[in-house]
Amino acid sequence: ARTPTKVYDVTAIKVKNVNNGTVGKPVVFLVETSQAGPGNLEVTVNGGRVPTSAQAQGQHTYAISFTPREAQNHTVELRFNGQDVPGSPFTCKVSPAARIVTSDLMDKVSVGHVFDFLVESDISPVVEVLGPARRAVRADVIPVPGAYRVKFEPIEVGDHSVEVRLPGSGHVEGSPFLLKAYSAEKVVVTDIRPGVVGKSVSFGINASQAGAGNLEIIVAVGGKNVPNFVQSEGNARFKVNFKPTEAATHSLSVRFNGYPVPGSPFACHVTHAPVSLSKAIATGECLRQAPVKCENIFELEGFDGIDPQVLITSPSGDTVSSRVSFRDDIHFVSFVPTSVGRHLISVTANDQHINGSPFSCNVFDVSRVAISGLDHHNTLASLGVPLTFSVDAAGAGEGTLELVVSTATSTVKAEVTACARGLYDVTFVPQTCEPHFVNITFNDLPVDGSPFRCEVQQNTQNVQVGNSTFIELVGEDQTVEIYDPENKMVPFTLSRKSAEFKAIKI
Repeated sequence: ARTPTKVYDVTAIKVKNVNNGTVGKPVVFLVETSQAGPGNLEVTVNGGRVPTSAQAQGQHTYAISFTPREAQNHTVELRFNGQDVPGSPFTCKVSPAARIVTSDLMDKVSVGHVFDFLVESDISPVVEVLGPARRAVRADVIPVPGAYRVKFEPIEVGDHSVEVRLPGSGHVEGSPFLLKAYSAEKVVVTDIRPGVVGKSVSFGINASQAGAGNLEIIVAVGGKNVPNFVQSEGNARFKVNFKPTEAATHSLSVRFNGYPVPGSPFACHVTHAPVSLSKAIATGECLRQAPVKCENIFELEGFDGIDPQVLITSPSGDTVSSRVSFRDDIHFVSFVPTSVGRHLISVTANDQHINGSPFSCNVFDVSRVAISGLDHHNTLASLGVPLTFSVDAAGAGEGTLELVVSTATSTVKAEVTACARGLYDVTFVPQTCEPHFVNITFNDLPVDGSPFRCEVQQNTQNVQVGNSTFIELVGEDQTVEIYDPENKMVPFTLSRKSAEFKAIKI
């Protein structure tokens, strides 16, 4: 009997798609045995130390895969029926997995400054930077030895998402990551006022538009730091307090993430507290409140031959010019404020404040009280019909708004509704046909056009003889009397909101 002989051809085996690999990612290549005849295919990587797997892709095609764990050359050996296939063993170069190299501390960047990081990769990565509201930011990818350097410059405050991928693959190690863009230019320091030795001095910091970061505040005088205390007022707004012990100019340094904020360092002038000016007094309404763009005068007495010094600062910290004159043992100080808000009036003698100084003066602008719904010359109104007008004092500053509606003989009730801060709707109902006057004052000063004159007219209604006629009643407290052309009373039926009658004469 004959023994069956199996014929095979190891040279007919084909190996395809042999590529280099990356640590941690499967390396796959194809082996075709369709022309080789029957037999057993053996695959080993690094002498069997790296596991392999085979998956049939058809009747005579197999996908061989292995996952390298080390960045080194891997030797792949293929045998068919114990014989090396052509090209075996062959080498697969395995590179380290692509990864982002950056400092752990670099989670923030200043707007307008370039942020850069390295991507260790053999091939150029695909980088996408998305700013606030998912707006794309241009990123430059520059090849360097063994890696790629990525650079971009944020142009607005907020979170930026950085995503790094390899072509046809997923995120590289360390991607995506979040970068917070900030701007020290957006930090605003406010309310820096002159101070007095031994009394707490405060100023404000508004960092609400600056993004994420840390404030560094240093108060110093003569090269020595002065303790300061920071109080949060919410929404990244802060109040800083310190108590000076020296009569000298103090330096206020404010930094945000290491960058000085606009205007830093600031100067705060500190003088001695009053000690021997117990008789010195300042009087005048404008020490408490004053109208803008008007000359305001207050008086100084009891200085016993010492010339007083006056310093007036606006809400923005600018100096307001003042003039001091002397007459009959009294100093008269005049000034014209040009902006609305709290002004600080410091009165000193021999670098010492008088009692009450610095004074806080509320400056207001009555011209910014706007009236709509009333004519400056004459407003027409109807008897018994509500008349509504609006008062907008939102831009006038702090103050008291007073409103009186009157006639020559009486005061008319007016209802005031607050619509928003400084915005009001006013309604009144004329009860007589005589002229009505609307008087509006702000901090005791009349607004432009006040008093407003309202002419009241009675509505005339045409009716047909014999038909029922209705008169609408505005309020429940009204009384109704109807007379015909001969001045005789006409009977009527009264309901809650109207009176009904029939006209029988022309």
